[in-house]
Amino acid sequence: MAEQNNEKKQLSRRDVLILGGGSLTSLLLAGCRPEAAEPTQAPAQQPATDEPVRAPAAAVPTNEAPPAPASEVNTVPVRYVGRDLDKCSGCRLCEVACSQFHEGGKIWPAASRVRVHEYYPGIEFPVLCYQCGNTPCLPACPENAISINPETSTIVFDETKCLRTTEGADCTECHDACPGNAITFHPETRIPISCDLCDGDPQCVQACREKVLTVNGIKLGAGSPDEIAKTMRNAYIVPGFSDLEGTDESFG
Repeated sequence: MAEQNNEKKQLSRRDVLILGGGSLTSLLLAGCRPEAAEPTQAPAQQPATDEPVRAPAAAVPTNEAPPAPASEVNTVPVRYVGRDLDKCSGCRLCEVACSQFHEGGKIWPAASRVRVHEYYPGIEFPVLCYQCGNTPCLPACPENAISINPETSTIVFDETKCLRTTEGADCTECHDACPGNAITFHPETRIPISCDLCDGDPQCVQACREKVLTVNGIKLGAGSPDEIAKTMRNAYIVPGFSDLEGTDESFG
């Protein structure tokens, strides 16, 4: 019995050692294994306002040339109204055709973009934009309400900026700067008006019976109609008279 008890005791001790050794081994093994990394939360995104401002991406280089200055756009217009003033009979059909095109079929010479004036001693010829190239009317406008249509090389007036239409002012800066007196004012809307080539098909050219006005015909430099009339007086000198005396007043 004593031996059995001793054996039980020994077994018990062995069991304890085995159990204890297993536990110790487990602890040692557990200590050798790397600890599992705790899941980390992604940092909360900061509001868009706190994000650093990024520099804009560099523009992709292109081969396009920069836009030409406004004063150079219509230096050599592709399409213009030429004029042979010596042929004009003063019929004013150009005014009729122009007003009908721009005023919904209404015959309204006062709203025409081309105007026929009469000068002493009976000289008549049409006055319309010369498309002069240096466009002095553009910088003269205090509100930058004038631009150039690059397709037609004609002047465009912005009624949302012009002082005559926005404030009812009597500004005439563009008219005063025009070397050919080719800018007038609409009798109803008061907006400045000048030849716009009727969107590329000038109606005055079609209406002119004497072929005074032609597309891309005689190109005249911008000049005062009064001075042009003076150069045309020789055709009105009556034989036997050495000079013409009278007034330089325009009658139309």
